[in-house]
Amino acid sequence: MTDYDRRVAFSGDAAKAFDTAQSVFINHGFLIVAKDSSSLEVQGPGMNNSKQHPLLGASRIRVFVECDSLGIEADVGAVKRLVKMITLLIVGLGVGLSLVFLAMFGVHFSVATPLAALAPWIVLLPVFYFVFNARSRRALDVLQQNISTLADSAETPMSEVK
Repeated sequence: MTDYDRRVAFSGDAAKAFDTAQSVFINHGFLIVAKDSSSLEVQGPGMNNSKQHPLLGASRIRVFVECDSLGIEADVGAVKRLVKMITLLIVGLGVGLSLVFLAMFGVHFSVATPLAALAPWIVLLPVFYFVFNARSRRALDVLQQNISTLADSAETPMSEVK
């Protein structure tokens, strides 16, 4: 399943584009799954918190060049996993607190009290997913634009400057 699929016009050097992408992915801890003359596929390390680089929200990324275009396909599975982890934490906390209060106060306690504290999360969790997903998509857009610009540039490499 591909959650992100975008192509831009490209007339640059494909090898330079893949080298640029590879450098970014390696610096962010991605595992290179496959590389050939027309594509590069990587697997992400996952996203454990919202402070990490938004590119880590993609669990799998494929960069490819075909028919004068540079494309990126990605699955934002790490974002889904992070929101699922937060959901389980919140629900587990609500159930755990309910059990503790029930044990402490017995039948005079309403289980609804700690569960009512979970009510805002019904709205907040989809908002978190939307924000994390948008940040990851924006990072993929920026990556694609940077790859395209750097591979199209006609600059002389520093190793050739005398």
